[in-house]
Amino acid sequence: MNIDREKSIRNRAYEIWHQQGCPDGRDQEHWDQAAREMESAEDTTGTASGAQPMSDPETASKPAALAASARSTMSPRSSTLKS
Repeated sequence: MNIDREKSIRNRAYEIWHQQGCPDGRDQEHWDQAAREMESAEDTTGTASGAQPMSDPETASKPAALAASARSTMSPRSSTLKS
């Protein structure tokens, strides 16, 4: 998988997880939803490079450092936190 695409999916999966109240055990569901959204965006733009990570206004307003800090504790293919 393309590194940028995987990062976009991971970031979106984290956003979905956070929007849903950080539930346990649904990391694959969030990953799959993010991947579907990315594929849909790619289909719309006709290219993977034109796809932008999706976010809602609430999460988009969060400081980038907070989001980066949270993502650094996540495993590469999961939206759940490492133990």
